[in-house]
Amino acid sequence: MKRFLWILAISLLLFACGDDSSSGSSEQVEPLTPQEQIDDTTTTSPVGDTSDSFTDPRDGKTYKTVTMGKLTWMAENLNYSDEKIGQGDERYTWAEAQIACPDGWHLSDFDEWVAIDDWVRKHFWADSLEEKCPNWALKSTTGWDNDTIDGEIIVGNGGNTVGLNLKPMGICEGSECRYLGRIAAFWIQMIDSQDELGDLYFFHISTSGYNSSIERDARLNVRCVNDKNTVYESLSKCTREREGVVAKVGSEYYKCKDLVWVTPTLKEKLDFALGECNSANANKRYPLQDSVFMCAVWNGGSDYRWNYTPEDSAFIECAAKGDTLCEVGVAKDLYVMKNGYWKKAYVSDVFGDCTEDRIGEIVKLGRVDYICRESWDMANSIEVEFGACDDSKLYDTLNLGAKYICVDHSWRLATRIDNELGFCFDDGAVGEYDGHKYICDAKDHKWYYEMIDERDGQKYKAIWVEFEWDADELVMAEDLKFGGDSLYTWADAQTACPDGWHIPSDAFVRKLRNAILNNKDLTISTRTLMSQSGWKVNGSNWSGMNLQPNAIDTIKSYVYDGVKDTSYYVHDNYKLNSWFWLSDEEGSYAGIQERVDENGEEDYVMFGLDISDFDTPVEKATVRCIKE
Repeated sequence: MKRFLWILAISLLLFACGDDSSSGSSEQVEPLTPQEQIDDTTTTSPVGDTSDSFTDPRDGKTYKTVTMGKLTWMAENLNYSDEKIGQGDERYTWAEAQIACPDGWHLSDFDEWVAIDDWVRKHFWADSLEEKCPNWALKSTTGWDNDTIDGEIIVGNGGNTVGLNLKPMGICEGSECRYLGRIAAFWIQMIDSQDELGDLYFFHISTSGYNSSIERDARLNVRCVNDKNTVYESLSKCTREREGVVAKVGSEYYKCKDLVWVTPTLKEKLDFALGECNSANANKRYPLQDSVFMCAVWNGGSDYRWNYTPEDSAFIECAAKGDTLCEVGVAKDLYVMKNGYWKKAYVSDVFGDCTEDRIGEIVKLGRVDYICRESWDMANSIEVEFGACDDSKLYDTLNLGAKYICVDHSWRLATRIDNELGFCFDDGAVGEYDGHKYICDAKDHKWYYEMIDERDGQKYKAIWVEFEWDADELVMAEDLKFGGDSLYTWADAQTACPDGWHIPSDAFVRKLRNAILNNKDLTISTRTLMSQSGWKVNGSNWSGMNLQPNAIDTIKSYVYDGVKDTSYYVHDNYKLNSWFWLSDEEGSYAGIQERVDENGEEDYVMFGLDISDFDTPVEKATVRCIKE
């Protein structure tokens, strides 16, 4: 009992009611006005309903009862005893209290005591003694020490205006009882983490209510609550024989543990509701209480566990029906269940693979049209309106204010150079425009500017990248290899370009990215920037940028206790990434990243811009120079 005495010694400093609400109470409810009390149909008066009584069939004793809200309480301390329970003095040990209440009744719990406080605050007039000090309305009118009412200072006897009649019978251990006239203490149903302690709810002369812990062999009073309108109405008592049982009431789940109904663990709830998580349920999803759970192997081992998958909340209905395709949201975006995970559906998930016999086929997924070229790609407005560029239309042209030509299974917009020199068909042909030499690469059907690096005599292709609202840019269409290596550190890259050329800034990258995002005819897209070889899924290189996947040396660094520990490794996703340096912040770079799913299949491609931090900076990347 020593632990409780220390707690009690602090709490018995005669706090006056009216300054603070009970430490066991929930947030105060706005009190009713007198007129609202008259209109309130939940009670005809601010006094609990004490018209009923209950006779215990075990010994024939009759107890007054009081109903507050939905809960009916015994208005007297339980006074039942037999060879196993009690000593006939209204006091019980913790173990006795768990089984003391008669059938149809249960030992009160913490939330039920808090509910009394809320009920009193709601049903008594504002500024009344009951409203200021709800526990004053619960205590008996006699038996308490220091009976004082002086303004807002209320100590000692209560008003018993709700009929609960809490008496100060103290705390007993063996034959010794303490705090008589000062404490009314009741066992409650709460499990303490320390086995030797049980939980109680108590009131002292300051009229405040508290919950605490005490040794389980102490002897306290018991108040029973009727099972009606509680979980016990459906589940009855939690007994030793029912230990470990999981049950459901409405939408809530409960487990019988240590003679108390408690909230089960997630695994216990899911095993009860969905069945055991094992290999038979692997990667299956189940909806439960507005959430979705998946049974999966834990951390790559052999132990199966239920996993909460909040990203699946939008797919509950589809998961319940066993669908593998699911429309989500107002836009009706389509998602597919693949390898146990929902992912945004790619066109091949719905229409199958783009095969050679389907070249030129156009399909619609959601609000987007797709065309089968070498792989599925977004169709441009020309293809949607005039049909696919197939072999029967090869080299056909359309003049729609701007000129388009059918090449490589796509209607391609003529560039400024195409309009001056004609479309490029003759490989190696040379043309001159604006005083500069251009060479035709028939594979790409692209006129390339010939750039010569005077430092070593190497020749490079360069292209004009045309922007609708900004100045065009002449950009190298190959990686710089000055000194024989195409990979540079960021510092070396700043001075790597020949005179009259410089590495791009993020302003150029943003212009290029905006052109991709805003381009309706897809003359520039992420795919058009990618080379026709080297990638997991190759690009078209219609833009002529010819970005090829390259190896990246990266740094991983860790900061522990103020010290940075750095280790180097080669990031060998050379078929997935193409990065080139920028001239802005140290370590800034941009480029293309091709993502693949867990099966190695392409998931998506993005054109991005990044400024590295200390976690994953790039050590080496390529250089693409821009004409001054």
